[in-house]
Amino acid sequence: MQNVRRHIRVNFLHGQIVKTIHFIRLQLSRVDREDEKFYQILWILYYQGR
Repeated sequence: MQNVRRHIRVNFLHGQIVKTIHFIRLQLSRVDREDEKFYQILWILYYQGR
């Protein structure tokens, strides 16, 4: 049962991360392309954290 709870929590955190990245992506689309590097770094960190 504890494994199930942990799985749910991980999925929830994963969902929050996706929302956050999506929000950041929307923000960055309004800013200079220079900030794409920052976004790419976030994306790499996100994939490593999965």
